[in-house]
Amino acid sequence: MKNYTPDICLASPLHDPEARLAKAIRTYGKNLKTIYMGAVVVRTTKNTHPDTLKALTSANILFSKQTTKGNYVAMGKTYKEAITMGLKLKTRHIHVCDFDRILHWVKVFPNELKDIVEILPSNTGLTFIGRSKRAFETHPKTQKQTEEIVNILATEVAGIDVDIMSGSFAMDSQSAKIILKKSKRNDYSFYAEFLSITKKLNIQLNTITAEGLEWETPDQYIDKIRREGYSDWLDEFMSLPEWKRRIELMEKNSEVLTSN
Repeated sequence: MKNYTPDICLASPLHDPEARLAKAIRTYGKNLKTIYMGAVVVRTTKNTHPDTLKALTSANILFSKQTTKGNYVAMGKTYKEAITMGLKLKTRHIHVCDFDRILHWVKVFPNELKDIVEILPSNTGLTFIGRSKRAFETHPKTQKQTEEIVNILATEVAGIDVDIMSGSFAMDSQSAKIILKKSKRNDYSFYAEFLSITKKLNIQLNTITAEGLEWETPDQYIDKIRREGYSDWLDEFMSLPEWKRRIELMEKNSEVLTSN
């Protein structure tokens, strides 16, 4: 009997230096494996905590850890390395999603995730999985007000409504190989770069909307939120450094989108 290869795999980047996701991985990791028929790969940053790596091992999730020098984390590079790992599984399609985000998705909207995983392999090219209006509104102002600007520009470039900042997209394996070969960006501006490459090469562009892509970060601060209350915690989270980070992300993606 031939070994059965699933139609789609999950390829995720993971940066968790404080082991905030270890418990969720132990709780929901096997659920993810079931949805993707075992085809799940994770690329972890050099700084990801050993407890998180142990949790991945306990959930029997295949991962590899970066060994780059220094403490700087180039998340665009981590994403692309995760996609490369996914290609080695030889599935027809690759779903890419932040690992913290996919853990939240399988926790709160598992049936929706199952349905989308079944739908995605029927698409060709690049599919951006966008947030529903409700899901988008769950995010803090630091994200909504900066990402909305990027998505307005991205929609102009794409010619269809797209949410390129959701942290989730999918590609058929051939398109993934082409886009990776052309990609040069190693920071978060790879989101805009992937769209730009897709348009330049006339690769099919698709979009799907999901409820499960609501804001996942509070999952990592449950104890702190219980102590301080959500409102006070949120005010603390939306710090000036966070605003600066989000504005820089907006500027870099906007630069790529407006340079064509």
